[in-house]
Amino acid sequence: MKSKNKNSAGGAATSGGINFQAAVTGIISIQMARGRSLNWLQSLADVPIAVDAETGGAGDDIACTLSGGAIVEIQVKKGLTATERLWSALTGLATGVNENSCDYGILVVCPNSSATVRDKLARDIERIGSGRTDNLTDIGKKWLSKLQQLGLPAQQVCKKISIQTVAALSFDQASVQSAKAELGHICKSASQIESAWDTIYRDAADMIEHRSRRQLSDISSVLARSGIATSEQDNAGSLPLLNRLTSWNHETSRTFSIFGVARRLEIDADWIELSAQPRSVQSIKKNKSANLEKAIESYHSWDRILEDKKNRSDGVNPETLGRFIKRGIIVAGPGMGKTTLLKRITRRYSEDSVPVLAVRLSAVAADMKSGSSFEDSIYRHGLDGSGLSPSKVRDADFSNWLLLGDGLDECGDMQERVAEGISRFATGYPDSRVLITTRPVGYAVNHFTDWRHLDL
Repeated sequence: MKSKNKNSAGGAATSGGINFQAAVTGIISIQMARGRSLNWLQSLADVPIAVDAETGGAGDDIACTLSGGAIVEIQVKKGLTATERLWSALTGLATGVNENSCDYGILVVCPNSSATVRDKLARDIERIGSGRTDNLTDIGKKWLSKLQQLGLPAQQVCKKISIQTVAALSFDQASVQSAKAELGHICKSASQIESAWDTIYRDAADMIEHRSRRQLSDISSVLARSGIATSEQDNAGSLPLLNRLTSWNHETSRTFSIFGVARRLEIDADWIELSAQPRSVQSIKKNKSANLEKAIESYHSWDRILEDKKNRSDGVNPETLGRFIKRGIIVAGPGMGKTTLLKRITRRYSEDSVPVLAVRLSAVAADMKSGSSFEDSIYRHGLDGSGLSPSKVRDADFSNWLLLGDGLDECGDMQERVAEGISRFATGYPDSRVLITTRPVGYAVNHFTDWRHLDL
C-alpha cells in the first residue's frame, strides 16, 4: 500500500508539497463535481462520475468511471523517462484494453518527465491509433515493436491508450490552477477556493491510503464537513445541483401527517420504529405462482403470519434498506406506514448527499398510459416542486440514485409496464438503490423474484 507521504511533488496547498497521484485524483474529483470533461481522451466526452484509487487493475493507480459507463484505467508516473518503468506501465494499459478489463488506458505524467515521452511518444501512439506507422520517431518505433512482440493489435490498442501531461508540481501548477478555476464556480465564496482544494487533495490522499472510491455524493459530503458552501447558480455544475436537490428532499421529508391528527408530525421526533422481516426465496416463488384464491387466503392470514414473525430474530431496520440491500420490495398492508417510511428514508439519505427520486407509482402509471416513458415520468414526478429542471438533473448523470416507488399494487393494468420500467432503471443504473412498496396482494413478482422482499 502506498503512503500518502510518498513521492512528494510540489503543489498549491499551504503545506508546501503534495503527492502527484493525489493531485491527479483531486483534479478528477473536481471535474466530476463540475460535470465537465477531463479532455484526456480524444474519442469521447470523458466526464467522470466515479473515481477509485489503487485498483490493482491495468492502471493500478486510478480507475475512472465515465458518464455512459466506460471505465478508464490510469497509471500515474512522476519523472518518467524511456526506461523499463515506462514500458511496464504502457504494456499494462495495452494489455488491459486488449483483454477488455477496461475501455481506455491513460498514462499520466508530470512536466519534468522526459520530453521524448511527453511529446514524441504521445504523438506516435496517437498516430499508430489512426492507422499510420510511417514517420514514427525512434521511441515510437520501439513501442510498435514491443506491441508486435507481445502479439497485441497495434492500431486497436493505440486507439484506446494515450499519454497525458498533468502540471501539478511546485514549479508548474497549471493543471492545479485550472482545477481551482473550476472550484471558483462550485464554491459560494471565492475566499474558500484554497480551502476547497486542500480538502479535496487531503481526501484524495486518504483514498490512496485506504484504496477507496468516490462518487459525487462523497465529494459533496467531504466539502460540507469542511464547511465549504457551494454555489446556488444554475450553471455551477453537478455538485451544486446535487446539493440543491438533496436540500429540497431533506426539507420536504421533514414532516408527515396522520389521518385524524390536526397538526403535522416531525419525521425525526414523532417516528415510531418499525421492523422488517425478510421473505424466503421459497415464499417469493410461491407468491409468483399463486392463483387469486390463494392470494386472497394469504392476504387474510397476513396478520397471523406477521405475528409469528415478530418472535423471530432476523428482523432488519427498514430505515437501513438500500445500505446493504440495493434492490428491495417492502410489503405491508394499508395503514402500516409504507409512505411515511419512504419519507424517513428520503430524509436519512439526503443527509448523506444521495440523490433521491420519490414517486407515487400510480401517477407514473397514469403518465405512461398517456405515452410518457417510465424514466421521463419518474424525473418529472420526483422533482415536482423542487424548482429544478428535470432535463438538467438528468444531464448531470448522477450514478447513485435512490429510487423510491410507492404503491406498485395501485398501478392497475399498467403494473406490468411499470414493473418493466423499474427493472430497466435498476439495470441501467447499476450503482443505484431501488426500493418499492406494495400491499401484500395486488402485485406480481415476475420482475422481482431475485430482489429482496421484506414484510413491514
